[in-house]
Amino acid sequence: MSLKDELLKANLINKKQLKQLEHQERVEHKKIGREGAQEKKQQQQQAVEEQQKAKRQRDQQQAKVDNEERAVKEKQARVEDIVRQGRIQQGVFGNRKFYFVSRSRKIYFLSIQDAFSEKLEHGDAAIVEIKQPSGYLDFVVVNQQAASQLMTLQPDIVCFYQQQ
Repeated sequence: MSLKDELLKANLINKKQLKQLEHQERVEHKKIGREGAQEKKQQQQQAVEEQQKAKRQRDQQQAKVDNEERAVKEKQARVEDIVRQGRIQQGVFGNRKFYFVSRSRKIYFLSIQDAFSEKLEHGDAAIVEIKQPSGYLDFVVVNQQAASQLMTLQPDIVCFYQQQ
């Protein structure tokens, strides 16, 4: 079924308009001749091929952008998971101030217990900077295993870690 028949069937054109289109095509075909008609058909095919090629390129670029975004989200989810699993909360907070430098090169401190400061100094724990969706910075103490994983995955979020 040709495009004209489909347009007629969908009631987008009537029979009179269809006959006029066919007449115009015959007149044009006679005017440009057989060689001209073949050349016109080739030009139309080239235009269609160029449009398809451009669409494929746009689709490939969009797929690349989507893949990059997905990879960033997956990496962020892995980092959050590692921090959540390696977080140390018990026996951390106390009276001693432990100073460290953040990613923004500012000096912060955590109030920790004396015994826990030794763990930080010996590399048994680390301090990680997590940026909350609200923009607030949160500093989390994680165990050595989590710190090692974070150092390979995203080292810039680890503020303090004494590697041995």
